[in-house]
Amino acid sequence: MIYSIYAINYNSMKYYLVTFGCQMNKYTSGKVESLLNKLGYTITTQEKEADLILVNTCSVRDSAEERAIGRIRTLAGLKRQNPNLKIGVIGCMAVRLRNSLFELIPRIDFSLGPNETENLPALIEKGSDPLPAIFSGLKEFVAISTGCDNFCSYCIVPFVRGNLVVRQKEAILSEIKELAESGTKEITLLGQDVTSFRLNGTGFPELLSDVARISGIERIRFLTSHPKGVDDQLIDVVAENPKLCPHFHLPLQSGSDRVLRDMNRGYTFDYYFGLINKIRKAIPSSAITTDIIVGFPKEARSDFEATLKAIEMVRPDSSFCFAYSARPGTPAERLPEIDQKEKSERLKRMIELTKKIAGEKNSLLIDTRQDVLIEAKNPKDPKALMGRTITNKVCLFEGGEGLIGKTVPVHITSSSAYTLKGRLG
Repeated sequence: MIYSIYAINYNSMKYYLVTFGCQMNKYTSGKVESLLNKLGYTITTQEKEADLILVNTCSVRDSAEERAIGRIRTLAGLKRQNPNLKIGVIGCMAVRLRNSLFELIPRIDFSLGPNETENLPALIEKGSDPLPAIFSGLKEFVAISTGCDNFCSYCIVPFVRGNLVVRQKEAILSEIKELAESGTKEITLLGQDVTSFRLNGTGFPELLSDVARISGIERIRFLTSHPKGVDDQLIDVVAENPKLCPHFHLPLQSGSDRVLRDMNRGYTFDYYFGLINKIRKAIPSSAITTDIIVGFPKEARSDFEATLKAIEMVRPDSSFCFAYSARPGTPAERLPEIDQKEKSERLKRMIELTKKIAGEKNSLLIDTRQDVLIEAKNPKDPKALMGRTITNKVCLFEGGEGLIGKTVPVHITSSSAYTLKGRLG
């Protein structure tokens, strides 16, 4: 049930926004911020000052939901001091727990699913249109689609975000042009599966080419790509256009073909490894990052060892490793889970291996010169700046604040599994 939530005098109102989860959630939060700012609301970093609190939630794993519920309950306690405070829950958890959310957290006022934020303008100010993400950032995310049609057996996304729906190309390009005019230099195209984008004869490679022609945009990234959707055309487009960052995030999830079948991933490890080799042959400098799920139901020791071997063969630049978490309503929920202690031990081994490989990969960049887009001051060192290479590696070096927003050459002098360090020039 959706409640009317806003007072009339918007200009005196402050809002506090908390975001959990993926880049798509961050993009949604940006849309919400734009809408509230347009109505006259002012964002605050002090939760106690807020008249409206919004929590954008994630349901991909149990731990994400538990963190969000705990945070919402804490924030709801502020109603003791401010009875007029309104609290809304948006995002995936608002869909998955819609029937029980108000029982779990009675003090919340309303909930909206991730595909329902277009209803906010009707609630707040009749006649407003949904807005794109906030303009003016050096780096911005632009959603090209919502939902997913892959139905991996462990994934709740199709159930909370729905089937794949792509945006009109003209709307995507218009949003990016506005971002470019406001000073944005780097764009990341977002979707649960960007490679599935297709509308009126335009596929994802064609869309990338169109985006690359927009003046002012210097770097273009995209995520997430499904391995079965990355073809020769996409690889060639990235290889041929210097604006397209040579970085492919390709979730492997498992190195065992049996587990991949149970996951309904639609490929074998041989196919995946062949794809990685194809990318590296066409774009030798390309970075490969991946996701790994450890402890999937029925994952035998031999399946896990196959995944370790697969990671050693692929040698990704970085990896996001997770212990399997059953999601209600997904096919995998019905499968028998492995022992939790065994799952934790496997996750620890996987993290150790991927960290080791990431460190070795980064060490190969020592004594090379990398072009770094400077994003901000290093929060841990006031004398240093922080930026990213074209392959999305974090780089730290000393420099003046006036360089923020510029792309500069940096000579790499040292590295770790997570960062590069260097000096200008």
